[in-house]
Amino acid sequence: MNEQKYHIGQVSKKTGASPRAIRFWEQRGLIGPLRRSFGGNRIFTDADIARIEAIRFLQAAGWSLAEMQEGNAALIERALFCDKAIAREAIERAVAVTEDAAKRHAAVINYINRKRDA
Repeated sequence: MNEQKYHIGQVSKKTGASPRAIRFWEQRGLIGPLRRSFGGNRIFTDADIARIEAIRFLQAAGWSLAEMQEGNAALIERALFCDKAIAREAIERAVAVTEDAAKRHAAVINYINRKRDA
């Protein structure tokens, strides 16, 4: 069975992650080790794409790269397989991050309105 192979530009388009971010995650050990072509280009598989999507999901949910690195394999694998506990925790973090951002934005809007009205 032939496994589909992708280059970094294709992976970037499929996942929405920039090539720079993908390289950075590889350097940090969050993805990989990646295979290389004879020319030295990274070669990605569908499994690599799934890991990148899991990283993006966890980031959107408020997880830091350091947190992902601490429990790298287990955390990302659990996210890949839709572990209900990690999904629940990710959703709770996403809500908290969003609420915090809303508070900060409200404070900025209030500050701007005070300056405008002064």
